[in-house]
Amino acid sequence: MLMRRLGAAAAGVSMLGTVATLASAAGSVSGTSIQSVTAQSDGTVIVLFTNFIPGRPSCAGSTNEMVFNSTTAAGKTLLSVVTSAFLAAKTVNAAGTGTCTGPRENMGSITILP
Repeated sequence: MLMRRLGAAAAGVSMLGTVATLASAAGSVSGTSIQSVTAQSDGTVIVLFTNFIPGRPSCAGSTNEMVFNSTTAAGKTLLSVVTSAFLAAKTVNAAGTGTCTGPRENMGSITILP
């Protein structure tokens, strides 16, 4: 009986490791520019990059777009940086979260390069 419980616990830990590995796939793009920014009435912001985003999770059908919710505190910060980079035509690095909203990966961070 004890062996059965230990075996089930080990299987659970093994499955958790697999889930963590699958969830950790996130896209990132370096040295790109922002081609367009679309703001929707529900607060959704779609950022179109000039370059393909490698490493996207399987839920992200869009190859060069990321999305975020501008109604949250984090989203307002992302919107500020995205807008600044777009208006100044700056080169950026961006990383996704590994999760999606619709066919686009959620943006986790963006960095304006010098």
